[in-house]
Amino acid sequence: MEKKSTFRIKEMRNGRHLTQEELGEIIGVSQQTFSRYEKQEVLMPVDVLVRLSRYFNVSTDYLLGLTDVHNVTVLDNLGRYTFENANKNDYTRYNFEAKPYNSFSANGGHRHHFIPAASLNANGFNSDTAYCIRMMVADHQKTGSFGSSSYVANITNLLSSRKYQEALQTEVNDLQSKYDSEGIAGNLQQKYYYEVVTCLYQYEILFGIN
Repeated sequence: MEKKSTFRIKEMRNGRHLTQEELGEIIGVSQQTFSRYEKQEVLMPVDVLVRLSRYFNVSTDYLLGLTDVHNVTVLDNLGRYTFENANKNDYTRYNFEAKPYNSFSANGGHRHHFIPAASLNANGFNSDTAYCIRMMVADHQKTGSFGSSSYVANITNLLSSRKYQEALQTEVNDLQSKYDSEGIAGNLQQKYYYEVVTCLYQYEILFGIN
């Protein structure tokens, strides 16, 4: 199984807010075995791949990264929501990620710099390699840094003063204060929880925070 498939499977597991143990129980393998699949320590058998594709309601080709066309059913908040992207340009409807800006595409959404690009560049950091969150356009437009010069100026000043923790907390607080545009997940910090955690970790490394 190629590396791209393991990342896609992990993303979909995280999207359902499932642990390795919980998903392993659903498809009939132990947490230890599932962990080895995600780490590429062993190859995933075809029958397990098929069980995963049926559970997530996507093709095995999608899980393997051979296609980006999907038909996903999301069970959330006592509701059943189906999203498919055949012949559409917004196929990453629920494919949220946190990666360096120049390493992935928006794919129908927006790439949201966790710390504003202008603030990073003004303080000697490279915004092209800084971590971003791929999020829905409507969600991105709610964030403080989207079109708000005062918000960006505040973050710029915090970085200039080396108040890195305060700058990161400001971003977290902003996401917590903005409601999910779909009205399902609560606030944006909850909706992009795993991506926020990833960004916090990466920015602490970037800023040299111990």
